[in-house]
Amino acid sequence: ARRGLSIDLQEGRVHKRYRALVQGVPREDEFTVTESIGRLPHPLVGYVYGVRVDGKPSRSEVRVLERRRPDRCTQAPGTGGSGRPGSAEAESGCALVQVDIPTGRPHQIRIHLAAAGFPLVGEPLYASGGEPAAPSGAGRPPLPGDGGYHLHSTRVGFRHPSTHETVVVYCRPPEILRRREETVS
Repeated sequence: ARRGLSIDLQEGRVHKRYRALVQGVPREDEFTVTESIGRLPHPLVGYVYGVRVDGKPSRSEVRVLERRRPDRCTQAPGTGGSGRPGSAEAESGCALVQVDIPTGRPHQIRIHLAAAGFPLVGEPLYASGGEPAAPSGAGRPPLPGDGGYHLHSTRVGFRHPSTHETVVVYCRPPEILRRREETVS
């Protein structure tokens, strides 16, 4: 069963959908990012992933769900965030996006959205352009596990390994990743 699911993942037969809050406001309602992803050197952990011409082919299909003013780009109250937007979204607003990924490279969504010029709100590692951010001041370089960014898996669909029926698992996003009409009770 595990082997069958693993093969389905490798061959792109597992449907994965995410929501993300990005810095900046895309002009297009929909766009696709196809930059290849591969390993890049990192001073503390050996390597991280980022955009590489010789990397593995990758595809992220992005749809803008909601464009937000700067005052709606902060962490939702009561959820432990700083409540402060980063510099990019403070000036230009942010956008709630849906991302479907037929490929599943490490950190693919974080890298692709940054490569498209829309890093995740709160993203500590990937800067605009899709490469790891440089350390700020005398601090350590950002690490892959550093949190604070706004990304949530909302739907995973796959073929059951024994029954071959389609299984779809949904997970409601946190408030900050919901459209305005989804937060009204």
